[in-house]
Amino acid sequence: MDSCLCRWWLSVGICYVVHNFMSSPLLDIPFRLPTSGLGIAGLFMSPGKWQHMNRLIPEYVLIFVRTGALHIQEEERPFVIQPGEAILLHANRRHFGTSDESYGLTYFWLHFSLRGDAPEHRDMLLQVPQHTQVARPDRLETLFRLYIGDAVVHRTHPLTESLLICQILCELSQSSLAERNEEPEILATQAAAYIRSHLQDQLSTSVVADAIACNPKYLSRIYHQVYGETLTQSIHKIRIEYAKHSLIETTMTVAEIAHGCGFELTSYFNRIFRRSTGMTPSEFRQTFGRLFLNSL
Repeated sequence: MDSCLCRWWLSVGICYVVHNFMSSPLLDIPFRLPTSGLGIAGLFMSPGKWQHMNRLIPEYVLIFVRTGALHIQEEERPFVIQPGEAILLHANRRHFGTSDESYGLTYFWLHFSLRGDAPEHRDMLLQVPQHTQVARPDRLETLFRLYIGDAVVHRTHPLTESLLICQILCELSQSSLAERNEEPEILATQAAAYIRSHLQDQLSTSVVADAIACNPKYLSRIYHQVYGETLTQSIHKIRIEYAKHSLIETTMTVAEIAHGCGFELTSYFNRIFRRSTGMTPSEFRQTFGRLFLNSL
């Protein structure tokens, strides 16, 4: 067959396939979720001395503290939110900061509203605590970053936004179950939270175990059961994660970041960082740029 004729038949075939693909009927799936996002979320980084504003707003506010401590009060009830903890501030209740000692404070936050429909079955009711230690902080942080990237930066479909909010609330609900039913998970979570808030210190299994009043051998065993890695591996992992965030979110030098997450030698930090990510800290910063930030 002539080559020109072959090309013609090939182009006809491609056009036919594309036409049929584009004209395929869409499947309309009715889907209604109990939450709705407002496209209002971010990562707050304290400028130093700072105190949360006094306000009364018609939506829920969820805050997940990464570092530092947040001093806040809702109506008559005061809270101190530590690293790895979350607070759910209710709609139409006044909340305000109670201290301006906020050095090193960073937290994720989002606003959302609830629809009035009640679930038909009680087993479909999600119970979310107001103040809780997060069982899987890495997973919750990932969900927040997805929400900020999708709902705020890229303005995706409202259903996607609501699904992510539901996932975040489910994660907090699971954290509450872990607090009530699983002592090993509580201890492992406390260990992870201690590591996150003491990255600059000399850390080891015995140091972390002493801090949470636990036997080092027992802590090593249950930590591996819960997180699937040793405490030493987790210390390196959390330090590298902190370094990655600092490279993206700040203008600190590589040496300053290395020191800030517990590495005495910048050369050793560079080696561990490259082993973990496949690139140097400078290459990582150039690749991923600055994360979307705001402080509402």
